Amino acid sequence: MAMRCSLMRRSTQGTLGAGSSIWRVGFAVPAHQIKIGLKEMMAGRDIVHGFLGVRFQKDAEGPGVMVAALTKNSPAELAGIRVTDVLLEINGVVLDHSVRLQNLLSVQRAGQKLRIKFRRGMDLKTVVVTLGRRRKSKRRSR
Repeated sequence: MAMRCSLMRRSTQGTLGAGSSIWRVGFAVPAHQIKIGLKEMMAGRDIVHGFLGVRFQKDAEGPGVMVAALTKNSPAELAGIRVTDVLLEINGVVLDHSVRLQNLLSVQRAGQKLRIKFRRGMDLKTVVVTLGRRRKSKRRSR
């Protein structure tokens, strides 16, 4: 039971400074992500989340999710996706909202292939993207 609870909800504690009160931050992990993660861990594999390399925003002019920025040399950029392209589907799942895109990407692993349908101007295009590994970010020391 303790393992189940720790996977589903995690909390951190700390102080805000000398003489200040303690703060607590909690967050929940969606059940579908836990199921996938548990399968990977039980099989003895590391969980390596897939990396597409796009930042996005909801497209104001119809269905889909607009690409707002791309990471240089990311899988999306190498597949030919550009800023202002509107992502319409991933593996046949319609992207009617940016949250759906986030949820779809959150359960993908590095090395998986995604078939992405998108609109560029008036043209519809489809590409197959192989997700990469997220690079470790360089954190600044404080």
